[in-house]
Amino acid sequence: FNVVTDYIAALNARPEISRAQTTFNPSFPQYMLDIDAAACKKAGISPSDILSTMQGYYGGLYASNFNSYGKMYRVMIQAEPDATKNLETLNSIKVRSSNGEMAPITQFVTMKKVYGPDVISRFNLYTSIKVMVAPASGYTSGQALQAIAEVAQQNLPTGFGYELGGMAREEA
Repeated sequence: FNVVTDYIAALNARPEISRAQTTFNPSFPQYMLDIDAAACKKAGISPSDILSTMQGYYGGLYASNFNSYGKMYRVMIQAEPDATKNLETLNSIKVRSSNGEMAPITQFVTMKKVYGPDVISRFNLYTSIKVMVAPASGYTSGQALQAIAEVAQQNLPTGFGYELGGMAREEA
């Protein structure tokens, strides 16, 4: 993240650039799910059973279709919003074990709060961070593109590069 903030600071210092910014946020709060594979195996449950059960409760699963009044409707299953609003609701989720009993999902998973990017972008098959740049008034977009290239050459460390996208790519 320091690479992109240093790059943006260097871009903003150039007179040809009015504003450079990014929406990349490496400190987005998330939860990491750890599945105890040994406990799953002992209960006759596969880790994919745990994941599909959680997907059904928290994300939703396609069940089937039905026709009514000449129109086809899609049936999705998902828990009510109140049943998924915090980590304590995980205690009420159960998964069917191989012997047919319902086991609480919390005996197979642990959740840990972590921080990371909310979206990881890719461009030309490489992990990327989008930087939006606007030229300053009195400067052409060509001059701004030249400034972007110079700042990238001077400020980006080895292993980092830049590519233009959208209209800037067409213009270049």
